[in-house]
Amino acid sequence: PQEALVRAKDGEYLFGTDRHGKNKANYNATELNFDWLLSKQHEVGIQWEGLWLNGGRSEKQQQYYRYPNPAGEDTNSEMKLSDADGEMKYFDAESQQWGHQRSHHFNLFHLAKWSKHFSSQIYLDYARNKDSDSQPITEKEGSEMQETLNRSNSNYDIYSGRFEVKQLISDKHSINYGGEWSLMEGKGKTESSADMLGTTEYKNHDTKTAAYLQYQGEAGRWSWWAGIRYEGWQMQWVECVAGGACIGGVGSDDSGVGVHQKRRLGVVGVQGQGGGSELDVLGGVRINVVGGG
Repeated sequence: PQEALVRAKDGEYLFGTDRHGKNKANYNATELNFDWLLSKQHEVGIQWEGLWLNGGRSEKQQQYYRYPNPAGEDTNSEMKLSDADGEMKYFDAESQQWGHQRSHHFNLFHLAKWSKHFSSQIYLDYARNKDSDSQPITEKEGSEMQETLNRSNSNYDIYSGRFEVKQLISDKHSINYGGEWSLMEGKGKTESSADMLGTTEYKNHDTKTAAYLQYQGEAGRWSWWAGIRYEGWQMQWVECVAGGACIGGVGSDDSGVGVHQKRRLGVVGVQGQGGGSELDVLGGVRINVVGGG
């Protein structure tokens, strides 16, 4: 417990807090991998990762205070701080917060060497994450008691793919190119028994695409590379509060769906190093296009 005693001209003020808490968590993780060498030039594999997490905290707290009243008058009764005789007042609160998380991740890949000068890599991923939390709260002051229950949950699915290709022009020169794609879909809800907070629901839908082209070369002690990369990104979301009102973001329409788009084209300069020296010509040209609707 912690106490603070304040001495003033009209008497002594006493404030105190006594808090007790306990944490609890259970964690389980599993991982499986399988790799197959189809030949010296081809390898495929699959991987799965799973996570289960349960945890939380329970806490009890008591606050107490006493205000002086040396004249014996009920001067603090309107603030419900103390009676005329300086009686101690107590405020008790008990809360528990528990969370549950479940996640899974699947990965599939293929590594291939088609010839002496040509190779490729392909990766496919899927991930799912699910969270839920609950927090019951009980507050008591004198004969008055209030109970509140807060809850939230979310579900997210992520899909992604990536491929890379390497073409050897010679022993010292090569061209690399590839692309990426990802999709994330999520939804969730938060709710509370308190009238002011109510219930909120939301949904997200994000997509991203990218492509790049890169050249690498060597000459003597020097090596360099240069390339170009394109990225496109779009996010859609909607958020609904209690009563049916929905809001979106940039470019939202009458349904409350928000849409945000962005595209970027980057032209990388030249970077070289060798013989204890280094040369950088970076930055190049970058074009951003951002829009909504």
